[in-house]
Amino acid sequence: AWQHIDRAEGAVVAFEGCYLRKADDGASWVVVFPTARPPDKDASSSSLEQTALRQRRYCLWPLCHSHRLVNLGISTDALQVIKLVIWASWHLSSKESVEQVVLPTLSASIDVVEPCQRLSALSNQVETAASTDVLPGEDESLIGCHKRLQLYQRYEKQLAEVVLRILKKVKGRHRDDLGGLIRHDCLRRPESIYVPFIDKETSALSQMGRVLQRLLVPIVSKAGIRGSPATTKAWTQLELALDACFRGESMDRERCLAKHMQITKSAFAKKGAEVLQNIYTSEHEDRYAPTIQGFSDSEDDEPEQINGPEEEATAPLIRQFEVQPGRTYVDTAMDREVSSGASLFEDGAGYGRPVKSRHAVLTFYDEDLPLYYVSLNRERLKIQYSACSGLCLGYLVHKSVFSELLEDALRCEVDAGRGKEAGLQSVRTLRMRLLHWVVDVLRSPLPGDTKTWILRCSERMGMVA
Repeated sequence: AWQHIDRAEGAVVAFEGCYLRKADDGASWVVVFPTARPPDKDASSSSLEQTALRQRRYCLWPLCHSHRLVNLGISTDALQVIKLVIWASWHLSSKESVEQVVLPTLSASIDVVEPCQRLSALSNQVETAASTDVLPGEDESLIGCHKRLQLYQRYEKQLAEVVLRILKKVKGRHRDDLGGLIRHDCLRRPESIYVPFIDKETSALSQMGRVLQRLLVPIVSKAGIRGSPATTKAWTQLELALDACFRGESMDRERCLAKHMQITKSAFAKKGAEVLQNIYTSEHEDRYAPTIQGFSDSEDDEPEQINGPEEEATAPLIRQFEVQPGRTYVDTAMDREVSSGASLFEDGAGYGRPVKSRHAVLTFYDEDLPLYYVSLNRERLKIQYSACSGLCLGYLVHKSVFSELLEDALRCEVDAGRGKEAGLQSVRTLRMRLLHWVVDVLRSPLPGDTKTWILRCSERMGMVA
């Protein structure tokens, strides 16, 4: 079965807490987690609540930004309406008049690639600062990012409510005058809430309101008609997405936007967060490093027991290791810079931010994970499926294992006067060799404690290791 999946183009495979996505080169697989942080309020949203920001899973822009990354299956009609809400919310949050920007025409499709890229960058910057307890107080740049993101989320929630109520009124009253319904619902809003679908002076539909009417016609005109499953699907997906955006924090039960796609649900995100937490933290016995005194080349000699200093006949000490959150790595931005290489996905729209490294680990909400995915050559290593252990496809390795080594490589090239570009090339070369080396270590018959000791030496001592 895996041979058939491996040959499929653009295949997506669901695992326990994450997805595997086939890249456009037809050979590489990309690991996609739902999110970098647990979705429950007790764990991750406490820092966001202090900044008065919503979690990304309650926003609309990630659906447009990453829907093709996991083949989410959102219909084109519903996606266009969601893009219009994102486009309007983004320009409203820029403190510009919507009439001053280039409005989407009635015939052209709406392009929100740049707003989604900017929203992803703003969210990553603000959430990274919040996770490290750095709140926007004195940093003017961070304050500006926080205000822009907060304004966008407020406008997005307001416009999502407007379109959602229009859909529900169409469903309840079966009105044919869609333009009049849009105008009536927008006029009943208080003056403090600006709705760009009507003109303030004439109270008629604005150009954006006519675009909304044009986009809703194929959805509301045939929704629920027997023999038209496409439009029924568009109506359901649009209503679920808008409802999750409007009252996501207070919803009693989540529903999938597409069949068999659990990546937008909190239960699946919790499983993925548990997998990531198990990688970030580790426990093992505090053992001493093996020395040459503990070995003998004679089979007749009785091995001498070498005790560490102050060793007592008690239970071994269990040490816990946890990676520091919010740490930056030298190759994270390098893997996102596609100017010097081809991207894993040729058409960047709908795949999140561009990425060119097949070892990068992504999330549906476009966060940066400090992990490498190292795939195994199953044919060369003769790895086959086992009924008890399954099929090993690769390893997830934390970036902290090689961070010191890669930073030393970059620093050596820069200090030698060769420039940062030469340093990044040295980082790429060294990283490729280290990832092949770590696979050999993990697949070796060495004891688990010895493997842990080797990786800890690489992490703590850098070039000295």
